[in-house]
Amino acid sequence: MSVTSPQSDSSSVKDSPRVCIIQDGARRHYIVPMALQQGGLLERIFADWYVKDFSPARWIAKLVSRFDPVTGRRMLDRRREGLDDKRVISNLWLALRLARAKKRFPVKEDYFEWAAARQAEWILRKGFGRSNMLYGFIRNVHPQVWRIARLQGLTTVGDQMIAPARIEIEEYQLQQQRWPGWEKPVPTDALQRVDLIEQMSWEHCDHLTCGSDYVKQGLIDCGVAPERISVIPYAPSGSDLPLIERQLHPDPVLVGFVGAVCLRKGAPYFFEVAKRFDPKRVKFVMVGPVQLDPQRVRQECGPVEIVGSVPRSQVKDWLSRFHIFFFPSTCEGCAGAVLEAMDTGLPIVSTPNSGTIVRHGTDGFIHAYDDIDGFVESIDKLVSDRNFRLNMGLNSRQCIERYDLSVVHQPFEGRHDGC
Repeated sequence: MSVTSPQSDSSSVKDSPRVCIIQDGARRHYIVPMALQQGGLLERIFADWYVKDFSPARWIAKLVSRFDPVTGRRMLDRRREGLDDKRVISNLWLALRLARAKKRFPVKEDYFEWAAARQAEWILRKGFGRSNMLYGFIRNVHPQVWRIARLQGLTTVGDQMIAPARIEIEEYQLQQQRWPGWEKPVPTDALQRVDLIEQMSWEHCDHLTCGSDYVKQGLIDCGVAPERISVIPYAPSGSDLPLIERQLHPDPVLVGFVGAVCLRKGAPYFFEVAKRFDPKRVKFVMVGPVQLDPQRVRQECGPVEIVGSVPRSQVKDWLSRFHIFFFPSTCEGCAGAVLEAMDTGLPIVSTPNSGTIVRHGTDGFIHAYDDIDGFVESIDKLVSDRNFRLNMGLNSRQCIERYDLSVVHQPFEGRHDGC
């Protein structure tokens, strides 16, 4: 990638942190820029597709909605009420170019690498303005952006949103061995390039944040010094999810999942657990895009209802229907789906690899992702005792309430002159 290095006037604001964020899609529903705006630390946001009031992006999304309501709704959801539109720098044509190019890349990792380079060219042309700190998500920000920002005197902070690629590759290969033919294999060289991109990014970042001790340990195992890492459990999306007063005597009890239906998220383990229950007593539902072989899903899902992909705006409706949230993921950062489920007052059954803040025996139950017997026992306890289930759900909600937006912006304060 050939780019020029724009000049930054960040030296004029060295007395206080002014953060530039490179926003990846609607990641975490724009919780980081919202938190920094609340703390008076937000300078600008780069988001290639963002729907501002009366913008061409809004008109295009509404037009798409007439022909494809799901895609149109997803496009319209790329905004956040309360976020200062004037801080957002978007690029409609780049967004459309990136969307059209996806079909050219059969391997998603190749696409993400190409897209990050195109985004970097745009960002570096625009420059960082008055910012003296750059924040973005490792893997989705091109290493060249971190490098140039640092050369211009900005402090660089990268969020490791999932366990390092080296750890993810190990888990991925293990799941491929356990469940052959369930998912199209990703070429090994593509995964290795992700590992290389991470290493280059870590080199140019002054500090790293992550959502869980699980990810921090992965970073340490990959050679990152512990003092360079801050664990900031991801706050809930801030989407004002209400505490749901659920039915006292549901028939059947609904055990739900939200996320991609794939090996990494533990779909086969979800299926195996569901098969242990009477569907008249307990119903299992998975909401999210299906990334497994369709024929394999039909053969193996058993009594599980596969809803498929839904717009983000409909997720809370599904969460309100669930009575238990089951998330047997094999590798995460700090799963946002679990946090949102907790926010609505759901008891959680999950894994250490999900990076969860769930307290075992208080907000739910934590088991190794392949502990089928443990999952079955815990879900059965929640199904059998409604008061126990409701109390655990209330504990989940109270746990989440400890994490407000200040949790997100506090680590940036006082770190603009070096980490």
